[in-house]
Amino acid sequence: MRLRDLILVPAIISSMAFNTLAQDHKQPEIRKVYVASRGDNGFASNENKTINYETPVNLYAVASTDSSGKTLYFSDSDSLIIDGRVIPKGDIRRFPSYVSSSWFKVENDSRGTAFSNASKGYNWDHWDELDYAETPLGLGNTIHTDVSPTILDAVKLNGISVGTMRYGLVLNNGGQVFKSPGIESTFKGGISEKVHRVSVKGNTGNEIVDNAFSLCNNPYIWASSSLTGSKYDNQAERFIGADCADLCVAAARLAGYDSMFYTSSHGLKDQMKVVTCVTDIQPNGVYLNDNHPLTRAKPGDFIQWNGHVGILVEDNKPKGILDSSDKVLHTLFKEPKLEQINTAYGGDFRVLRVRK
Repeated sequence: MRLRDLILVPAIISSMAFNTLAQDHKQPEIRKVYVASRGDNGFASNENKTINYETPVNLYAVASTDSSGKTLYFSDSDSLIIDGRVIPKGDIRRFPSYVSSSWFKVENDSRGTAFSNASKGYNWDHWDELDYAETPLGLGNTIHTDVSPTILDAVKLNGISVGTMRYGLVLNNGGQVFKSPGIESTFKGGISEKVHRVSVKGNTGNEIVDNAFSLCNNPYIWASSSLTGSKYDNQAERFIGADCADLCVAAARLAGYDSMFYTSSHGLKDQMKVVTCVTDIQPNGVYLNDNHPLTRAKPGDFIQWNGHVGILVEDNKPKGILDSSDKVLHTLFKEPKLEQINTAYGGDFRVLRVRK
């Protein structure tokens, strides 16, 4: 059941009276509510963010009000950046005790469904409407959270979830209700950037791999596309969703390889270095090629099959040898998952490496 089925709230309520604050002796109005997050000891901000693995994340309810011609902010955090502006400490107030917030996740509700932006005739002129749900998270004007999905299976490293999650809040003031953007806030089929996003990277030390993990929990979109028409922009890089090739390119671009551009899985070899071509597998699971007894693949390389691609993320024993127990992160007609090479796809494959 979705959160909107559990509580009755209007999609947007603005300029509603806020109860009298004892220190002001008058009744300012709430102009807007915000979701702010802080993953370190710095400022809480309403900017969407990607954070490092194991960084604790707090979410803060924030409300702006007008008082005697001045904008004030209410929050449990005394250090705020809202819409890129540092809010002076003197303009921040604590919420009165009668104000309460309930939180929800805005999460991928595809449940393994594959979406497609390709209309009939394979023309890339269509935006598929993705499925999202609002699921309850907890209560309080400040709440600690993580990116674990409640609907889909989590991708975890050492028991800690990685990937992307979005959040919203319902702020209640004596029956007056204010809601931040949620599932109603969409753009070109996908969730809008107005819905607060926190993405958690991996901790392997390889930037391509770690950024690939931050893209987990998002839906599979065959022919995921650019919102601007540029080959250097894609729904994948905006944490909306991806197909197999765009997931890989987004991970590389987020890792700083800005010259990479979005293309098909087959087209990737034209802008990458071919490390080896795997043509055989031995009974012990070791992959061989025509030139060397052992391949020289390493985490962060792309494994490119005929019609599919994934990112090599884990070199299991025996170390330094590409074998069937090594793992790739890939997306294939459902959300990204971590899987052994021999079960992710089949057939011969190339090992590709991003050029520096």
